[in-house]
Amino acid sequence: MQHLRPSRRTMVMGGVVGVAHLLLVTVVWLWFASREPYPTMFQEPAAVLSYSYPMNVWFVGTVVGLVLLGLVPTVLFLERRLVVPAFSVAVWFVIHLYFRWQTFQETMSVMGIPPLDFYIFGGVYALTTAVLGGAAEYVARRHLTRVVRSST
Repeated sequence: MQHLRPSRRTMVMGGVVGVAHLLLVTVVWLWFASREPYPTMFQEPAAVLSYSYPMNVWFVGTVVGLVLLGLVPTVLFLERRLVVPAFSVAVWFVIHLYFRWQTFQETMSVMGIPPLDFYIFGGVYALTTAVLGGAAEYVARRHLTRVVRSST
């Protein structure tokens, strides 16, 4: 059985991609938030830290989740050559960016819903889709490899 623990180099590269993902989403978030007609607490992510304990947990969870959305697909690609997880996260991001752009172009939300709200706060769904997609790709590749080997 192959080892299931990624190498240190892979984890470092995944961490770099994860932080880059966090920074990309933050820049896009701030760009949209700076153009909201109604001021919200989401226009300054650092302001969230001045709120109550549950808000701090939410903020830390969001940051960790966004890093994981970059790290996990990178590690799966580098260790197992799985493409579906990275593709899945990219599709989630593009879909949410597109829909946010549509609402931005039309009328602004009176409640000041933050940009890419579901992508940022629903990162669990994007990560779950990425991992399940990677698992399906892994199983399909193993099955196809067995079929090809048995036919030759």
